[in-house]
Amino acid sequence: MSYDLPVDYILQPTILNCPPDTTIREAARRMDEARCSSIVIMNEDGKALGIWTERNALSVDFSLPHAIDLAVEQVMRTPVKTIHFRSTIGEAALRFEVEDVHHFLVTDDEGGYRGIITQTDVILNQGIDFYIEVRDVKSVISGLPMIVPFGMSIAEAANRMREAGHDAVVVDVEGVLGIYTERDIVRSISIDQVDSCIGEVASWPLITVPWHTNLFHARNLCAEKRIRHLGITDGEILIGVLAYPDILASIEHDYVKQLQKTIREQEQKLDLSHHHIRLAEKVFETSFMGIVITDAELNIQSVNPAYTQITGFEAGEIIGRKLGAMDSGLHTPEFFRAIRTALECDGCWQGEILDRRKNGEVFPKWLAISAVKNRQGEHSNYVAIFSDITQSKRTEEQLRGLNETLEKRVAEEVAKNREKDHLMIQQSRLAAMGEMIGNIAHQWRQPINALGLVLANIKDAFEYNQLDKEYLDKSVKSGQHLIQKMSSTIEDFRNFFKPNKEKEPFRPCDSVAEAIKLVAHSFKNHNIEIAMGSCDVSCEVLGYPNEFAQVVLNALTNAKDAIVARGIPGEVHIRVARTEEQVTVTLSDNGGGIPEEILGKVFDPYFTTKEKGTGIGLYMSKMIMDNMGGSIAIRNNENGVEMVIGLPLAKQRGE
Repeated sequence: MSYDLPVDYILQPTILNCPPDTTIREAARRMDEARCSSIVIMNEDGKALGIWTERNALSVDFSLPHAIDLAVEQVMRTPVKTIHFRSTIGEAALRFEVEDVHHFLVTDDEGGYRGIITQTDVILNQGIDFYIEVRDVKSVISGLPMIVPFGMSIAEAANRMREAGHDAVVVDVEGVLGIYTERDIVRSISIDQVDSCIGEVASWPLITVPWHTNLFHARNLCAEKRIRHLGITDGEILIGVLAYPDILASIEHDYVKQLQKTIREQEQKLDLSHHHIRLAEKVFETSFMGIVITDAELNIQSVNPAYTQITGFEAGEIIGRKLGAMDSGLHTPEFFRAIRTALECDGCWQGEILDRRKNGEVFPKWLAISAVKNRQGEHSNYVAIFSDITQSKRTEEQLRGLNETLEKRVAEEVAKNREKDHLMIQQSRLAAMGEMIGNIAHQWRQPINALGLVLANIKDAFEYNQLDKEYLDKSVKSGQHLIQKMSSTIEDFRNFFKPNKEKEPFRPCDSVAEAIKLVAHSFKNHNIEIAMGSCDVSCEVLGYPNEFAQVVLNALTNAKDAIVARGIPGEVHIRVARTEEQVTVTLSDNGGGIPEEILGKVFDPYFTTKEKGTGIGLYMSKMIMDNMGGSIAIRNNENGVEMVIGLPLAKQRGE
């Protein structure tokens, strides 16, 4: 059942009542006969003066003569708490907890009584099965049971129950247990048995359940046996008494916690709503755009300070007038009818409009109008937001003038860029020549050392008279082999840097291998390992093989420089892969990567992160790949940089 239902939904319309001079005995008799837990004391006008409940029966001093013949008004609880019939069940549950009562009289708009609700009514109508199925009876008992002997007087038992705050005591006679409750006290009063010993009026035997029984089963057992208390046992030992109100109190606790959570959530939503309202007010007051709020008939209700700043009209001069009353007079009536039609049909309109300031100046503005609907879905207000676009219109005029000479200026800039590109190409060639000389030096270092060793051996052989014709011929042959190898190195570099004049089919694997061959010695001297993955040598692309190899060489050189700068053993991994449309060459290193904030600039001309870099290497690589219809991209990986170079397969280009 929803917490939002009114208490009128669950109230008991019949209110058990009696006049104030009714004796306690008679009040108890009526409660016992009606099986009701309370009776309301009313005067002749039907006004509630107080209430007497089963719990109040414990307060009767049975030691006084004729105690039960006293008027009930002397022991009733007053005042009687009331609740309006439209109050929600959730509100009632919270008030039961906060005000520590178990009954509310339900009142109407005039203060009359419509009925009564109890805490039990609220809980039993809140779907408690979920709460009690997952809990055992031991979880709700609060302490050891109060056990009294068979012969104890009812007065003494009532005193002990009142002092201990118990609603029942266990009666023991030679190990057989019975129970005596608040309801039994009311019954004893009603039949004038208050002078009897407790054992004579107790209920026998006490029905018990094991401690691990769930509350759902315990509640059903109470309903089945028409009892309100169960003994809780652990084996043969009685460890507590479960009262039906204990089950309800447990559920009340869970329910109130849930209700308080709901209230907190509602308060948070309300606070958030107020926050949004304050934000909206702040935006309204501080916005640089003019804001106008109208009613459904477009009568202005409020304007923000920016409206006054833009138009010159104070709020008092414009509120109450029609939106558009200050228009320039340059628009036709059909124009405004079209706006009104759009608002009625679509709920919004926006566009450029000419307006007039207070000083008579006509100015252009961009206006957007939106409808605000009420709960019935009707347009109750409109919000119009506008900005002065005078400066924007002037800028448009300036741009229009610039466009007229744009073609000439573009041609001039293209010519300048061509000259700049030519200069960069020259610089690139010089840089490539420097790289070539450096790599030749690395390639020649070993054969030069070997040639020097050959000459030294000849000298030693001469000095020790070991230089004969055979030794000399062998040494000359070895020297010639080394010189031929050095000459071959120069030829390899000449061929490598010789530009191709026309596109031709080539295998990327071959170009990568050529580039690796040129830098192998340099990489080895710097303790950098090149790991070449598998390569499909059958795939061909169309382009300029030498230029493509230069792109790969430039990537390898950049990787080497980054690794050397870090001073660590280097690794460069190369993968050549084929897809349905292209071949990709991926080079990854452990040089530490490129800062993300400059990663997008590495292909810009003259951009470099090296102390002596030219900033044209990657730019020229990008130009080469674009010229071949390919692509080149750089991204950071876990340890460094990954460059991906791609070219379309030759067969995909119809060649």
